[in-house]
Amino acid sequence: GDETFGKNFETGGAGGFFGALGGELHLGPGAALLELQASSASIDQFMLRNTNAGALSVSLGYRIFL
Repeated sequence: GDETFGKNFETGGAGGFFGALGGELHLGPGAALLELQASSASIDQFMLRNTNAGALSVSLGYRIFL
């Protein structure tokens, strides 16, 4: 209903990892690009127990040399 959650403050730090791998292939007047990124971190505090935050990203593109 109309109950407030109150104020909550959590601070802390923890390790995680980030890795990226990429490359390009020269084609015509430019280059085709591919990059993979992965990251992960553990969040284990009072409000978010045994939680993990992570991301996986794939980028594909074409760069034109001027």
